[in-house]
Amino acid sequence: MPDRNQEIGKKALALLREKLMIDAIRTTEHERGYSWIAHRLRQFAWESGPTLQEGVTIARLVVQTTVVKDVAAPQQHVYDLLAMLNANAIGWGYGLLPDRSIAAMFAITVHEQILASRVPLLASYQILQLCEAEALGEQLARQLRGRLAVEEGPVPGAPPTTC
Repeated sequence: MPDRNQEIGKKALALLREKLMIDAIRTTEHERGYSWIAHRLRQFAWESGPTLQEGVTIARLVVQTTVVKDVAAPQQHVYDLLAMLNANAIGWGYGLLPDRSIAAMFAITVHEQILASRVPLLASYQILQLCEAEALGEQLARQLRGRLAVEEGPVPGAPPTTC
């Protein structure tokens, strides 16, 4: 019989989606997670798959919101701005990805024993990350000589959401 903890990461992601009331019309399923478009930006949430550590099955959850694409600013300027943002960060940080995009991201390890207490916290971080990305996105795009990573919703005419 399979260990009930083997799918702890998938269970955590399902609980997060339920807590945040993310509807299917805005969601794209991925192999180990999902992405969704809230207002304008796409947010990805995925899990690492189960790992046994000291007798406990754990999974690593990652939430990432793409904020700016096509960054054209000089590398040092990008690093300086990200360092300033990350020095003031609580809960997540910003990074420059290989495709020259900027993303806000956080990761956390979960297991069955902490899942009930962590889901509300994770849901708060997930939605706050998205709201901060929306609030700072246009300014970051200007400062980094890029463009806001706006994406159309998965279904035309889907009702708008706001932060």
